[in-house]
Amino acid sequence: MPVTAAQKKEGKGLGGFVALMAFSMSMVALSIDTMLPAFPDMARDLQVSSANDIQMVVTLLFVGLAVGQLFYGPLSDSIGRKPAIYMGFALLILGSLLSMVSQDFHVMLAGRLLHELGLVLLFAGDDIAGEQRRQWTE
Repeated sequence: MPVTAAQKKEGKGLGGFVALMAFSMSMVALSIDTMLPAFPDMARDLQVSSANDIQMVVTLLFVGLAVGQLFYGPLSDSIGRKPAIYMGFALLILGSLLSMVSQDFHVMLAGRLLHELGLVLLFAGDDIAGEQRRQWTE
């Protein structure tokens, strides 16, 4: 059965959409798995008082994901999913840079919290369906 012009137009950006959603979902696993082996070095470089305090990094990941959903669901409904995703990428990058250049443990925790709040905004795009998905891919 031949593909019509309307069907071609509808699916033209589907690959980009799928790639963006796969990337945004993989960021949670990446944000945990890449730093766990570095805990001893992080604790030493940031002069953490107790070895267990460095685990606050993972705790803040889940706190940021949980608390952020309370605010960003309504935010993404009001400003739209696409701007929310872009805002999420910006927060994620800002939090990552802040964590990367921090010399103090508390500053690094603040950067990680910003990073996780950005991840929540990336999840806003996961709800795109139907007409919104078609508008996204046009």
